[in-house]
Amino acid sequence: MLFCPLSLLLFQQPAPVEVLEVVDTPVESPIDAQEPAEGAVTEAAIEAIAEVLTENAADTSKEAAALMAEVAAAQYPAKKGELVDGMNMKVEATEYGEHPHVVGFSVMYTKFGAEQLELIIEDPERGGTVAKGFDGRDYWLREGLGEGQGEAQILSGHEFTKDREAIDEAMDLCSDLLLLIDIHNLKRRQPPKSLTILENGVRVLQGELRRPDGLIWDYSLSIPAGSLQPSALEIRHNTAAVVDADGVETKAAVSLYQRFEMSYYNRFDGRNVAQMIDVWNTFGSEYPDQKIILDRFRWTSH
Repeated sequence: MLFCPLSLLLFQQPAPVEVLEVVDTPVESPIDAQEPAEGAVTEAAIEAIAEVLTENAADTSKEAAALMAEVAAAQYPAKKGELVDGMNMKVEATEYGEHPHVVGFSVMYTKFGAEQLELIIEDPERGGTVAKGFDGRDYWLREGLGEGQGEAQILSGHEFTKDREAIDEAMDLCSDLLLLIDIHNLKRRQPPKSLTILENGVRVLQGELRRPDGLIWDYSLSIPAGSLQPSALEIRHNTAAVVDADGVETKAAVSLYQRFEMSYYNRFDGRNVAQMIDVWNTFGSEYPDQKIILDRFRWTSH
């Protein structure tokens, strides 16, 4: 699943809202979410790093596995690392562009058994707070909260297309966040195949990742020198090189791309998680497309 633009969540331009009764240590947003992050990720820089990684593709699988184990243990130091299968969080999300937008919402998500989600957001068109989600079978919507909440309505008609798309987008967001907050799961199911150390000391773990869309993506997890907290996760799916009937070759190219840059690590329920995540959806883009800030976060494991 791709980390989609936030326009679907933003079509009603809701204001941030406090809605979940969750006991956790409150954390202030680390930066002004409306300001683009500095430090451009240029296409030339990305290609230069990829070239270094290709040239240093010696068999380092054992070293890679050992470093991944250290990173996973640093993220969640429990002797037996539980695999995360659910989240309960309050999010502040920014979509950049000509007119940046900020939206605040709360999400409860689980993929235990069947993927399910509840999104709570302010809906001006419906006159207040609404809950919408997916129960593993149906998309649904319920107006109001607590004693004043209405009956759940199944979102099956054409008029609810935007609601269903907003729910799908929220599930994509949660699926992507699971990659970043559960290194134990990445280590166990999609272990790295190689380790490369760049000139600046950054260690890059490389492997393959099967995503919910069924495609195999290449991933690169960057860990700064002297740290066990990942600074970036880059994933890409390349088209294969093709030679046509006239012998003309079309080189392999990046067809799908995402880059997550993580910072401001905080401890949530004993797990060290990046509180701020800058997201690139376009290969070679100078500035991030989105910024995600976790204002509150709880995780579950079965």
